Amino acid sequence: MQLAKAVTIEANEPLSKAVSLIEKNGVGVLVFEGSKYLGVIEERTIRLGADNPRTTLCRSAAVKTPILLPSASASDACGAFFTGRFKTLPVMEGSKLLGSVTRWEVLAAMREDGLFSGHSVRSHMTSPILTVDAQAPVSLADAMMKQAHVRRLAVLSNGHLVGLVSIFDLLKAKSGPKQRRPQMRTGARGELNSSVSSFMKVEVETIPPEASLLQAAEKMLDTQVPALIVVDGQRPVGIISAKDIFESALYHEDERNVLVSGLSALDREAADAVVDDGRKMLGKIGHSLPVEALTFHVKKTGKEYFVSGHIRGPVAQLRASASDYDLMGAVSMVLDELRTQALKHKHSGIERRKNKRLG
Repeated sequence: MQLAKAVTIEANEPLSKAVSLIEKNGVGVLVFEGSKYLGVIEERTIRLGADNPRTTLCRSAAVKTPILLPSASASDACGAFFTGRFKTLPVMEGSKLLGSVTRWEVLAAMREDGLFSGHSVRSHMTSPILTVDAQAPVSLADAMMKQAHVRRLAVLSNGHLVGLVSIFDLLKAKSGPKQRRPQMRTGARGELNSSVSSFMKVEVETIPPEASLLQAAEKMLDTQVPALIVVDGQRPVGIISAKDIFESALYHEDERNVLVSGLSALDREAADAVVDDGRKMLGKIGHSLPVEALTFHVKKTGKEYFVSGHIRGPVAQLRASASDYDLMGAVSMVLDELRTQALKHKHSGIERRKNKRLG
């Protein structure tokens, strides 16, 4: 697998400098204290210091990641990226930094290894996608992303897709010089009252749901975007990211068919328990509803865990989410809701077949 040049920063530098490097290079910044690797700063992680990026030090916002060896395969990289939903990983030999691997190197390696065969965008996209009006205040978009634990919103005007806004788009205005956006009122209150259209990206890459994952990956590589809006005609119906494509490769390598991402280093010992509970639930519903895999995504804010679960299958895709101060408690609530949805789907299928016979 080809390596990319690593973008690095010292731990005692301000977070605003890391934000500038991310904007300039389009990849995560690796944080070092001397020769010691501390972690990565990316769009997702910069919220840790987003309130005051000029005074927050990079060491405070760095998130520890897996370290890839020079011999790592595309599948190895997919697994490492997926565990924490990272976008840039270091490649090291001992304490020596050899380079980095980003989504682009992994997508290119997956294409070479033929890992996209038989997969469609529809079966792996996240749907529905959250939307916000172009004239809505930034404060609303920010609150929507925080509440739903997402990083991007599709921007609509009169029901049509006109842009995409991300957490990073909102943060750049706070960390960069105020004169860069003269149309905005200065100060935090002015920024929050500005419209979403002031920050959104207007060049949005789209793809139809019937397209293949290979087509999605090739478009991401050609346009160097991390996600594509899935549109049915002019209507946005979902979003597919590089992370979703990595996930598709892991389904066919993990015989357990239960994947877990987002666990911190302190919580990773609970991964086996989460997988075991997921497998038990799949065993209970598998006789009546064919399933391919169950994916858990975990996010922790303060002491609270937010867990989302997604069951993929040829007949139905089920989603549920819950939050709790206990990780396994949140997992249990998600599994209960998924089980309920599976039973409803089973009963509705029986009714449809019954009505078809009677008709």
